[in-house]
Amino acid sequence: MQFDINTHNKKDSLESFLYILKGVLLSYILTLICFLIFAGIINLTSISYNIIPISTIVISAICIIISAFYISKATTNRGWLRGGSVGLLYVLILLVAGIFLVPDFNLTYFTLIKILIGFIIGSVGGILGVNM
Repeated sequence: MQFDINTHNKKDSLESFLYILKGVLLSYILTLICFLIFAGIINLTSISYNIIPISTIVISAICIIISAFYISKATTNRGWLRGGSVGLLYVLILLVAGIFLVPDFNLTYFTLIKILIGFIIGSVGGILGVNM
């Protein structure tokens, strides 16, 4: 029996990519649910609307960590990379949507920081997922 390393690597790469896509999808589903709950809380209480920007960042970060943790539980290695990829892809999709949907959207230095933070937060979730 001959083992073809290229076929094995392609299979692993495809499997990793599918895990990452599942993680991003899970992140967006969790984010949507959390945003809907948060919107209901804001409408039913007298919480100031000034809390919305920081709340969206916190909710997004928590959802990235949870999904990166979840997909990394199914693997035994490279949790930081898979989790980081989930965070990176999550932020990049939001940025692409922002470019098309927001007329005065600008790419700035802060945008690069958001991308880096998304990767770091996802990596933390991935590390926790592999090691717990």
